Amino acid sequence: MLSRVKDEDTIEEVCKQIINHWKECCNRLAARQNTDDAEVQAIASMIEKQAQIIVKQKEPSESSKKRKEALLAQYANVTDEEEYP
Repeated sequence: MLSRVKDEDTIEEVCKQIINHWKECCNRLAARQNTDDAEVQAIASMIEKQAQIIVKQKEPSESSKKRKEALLAQYANVTDEEEYP
């Protein structure tokens, strides 16, 4: 393409256009990279916040413990007394 251009002013103008287009492409790529980095940072921040949330185990009440023990004891007695064929 450049070999067809004979006028030196035209060659210089074409070279300037090529360099300008290349700079624009580099700027767009850098802007896109910055946007991607910001999105990754936002996602990482959300994950860190979620990891910090600690779910506390609910401590069963004394009456709940007694009911559970009685129920388990009841089923334990039934299975000990019954015979299976």
